[in-house]
Amino acid sequence: MDLVPAFVQDILEHPDDLAPWWILADWLQEQDDPRAELVLATTRLRSEPTAKEARKLEARVQQMLQQGIEPIVPT
Repeated sequence: MDLVPAFVQDILEHPDDLAPWWILADWLQEQDDPRAELVLATTRLRSEPTAKEARKLEARVQQMLQQGIEPIVPT
């Protein structure tokens, strides 16, 4: 069962809350979905990391995108 649409709906209903993103990432990890790491990295970037951590996260996000991992983007 694909629960991503339900998670995305919750994210849209609570745009300032990072918890739905973390729940989505946990669920994706349980499904062995590589998007879990991408969700965690982009969520961490939204929570004001240090400059050093932000550079590392941004580089990892770019690497995952180049590998073809598609982001989950609420619209």
